[in-house]
Amino acid sequence: MLEIRRSAPASAPASASAAKKMAVLPKSGLGIVKQVLSGDSLFLTNPSPKPDGSTPDALFTLAGVAVPRVGNPRAGTPDEPGAFPARMWLRAKTVGQQCKFDVLRATPDRYFGVLYAKREDGSVENLNEGLVAAGLAQVKADKPAQGGAPDPVRDSLNELLNEALQSAKASCAGVHAGEAQLVRSQTAAGEQFTNDELQAYARTCEGGRLKVLVE
Repeated sequence: MLEIRRSAPASAPASASAAKKMAVLPKSGLGIVKQVLSGDSLFLTNPSPKPDGSTPDALFTLAGVAVPRVGNPRAGTPDEPGAFPARMWLRAKTVGQQCKFDVLRATPDRYFGVLYAKREDGSVENLNEGLVAAGLAQVKADKPAQGGAPDPVRDSLNELLNEALQSAKASCAGVHAGEAQLVRSQTAAGEQFTNDELQAYARTCEGGRLKVLVE
């Protein structure tokens, strides 16, 4: 279970089966990004494993943003323009890193909120805002659940994202550039590497250690 000091628990997933599969996040806390699925969704895991060594994951989606959808090669569906750059932008900033999160709402299978990451200079970046400012996401106003009380944090986020969107449009960033489509080209590994090259690289690593991250 993801736990954090000074915070009350957020609304947990509604179904018991979903709760068993997903970690329960508090309203605010810290988590390590284990995997980035798309430009707006990722898996968070507990920075401190439970006594049994397990680290349950929670599916977390950036609230208030709408990113291009990643394609499905098996179904023959291509990426929407900007989908791959958005995913790689988020991945480069978060995978393997401890990030702060604020939960705004939850559904049976995921949490929606704001994610923050430390920059190299030590300052903190609001990744929801950064994604929009980079021109890699549109704004989708996050609304409270039906009958839910107004939330100043949500209102502030929506205002922040709209300002970032106007800035991205003004600077022609990302998908607002009007240039070549931001779509990745699919290539087979054999087109870039030969077996000899891979074996030669393996020999240079023999007897040593490599720092890797399995996503």
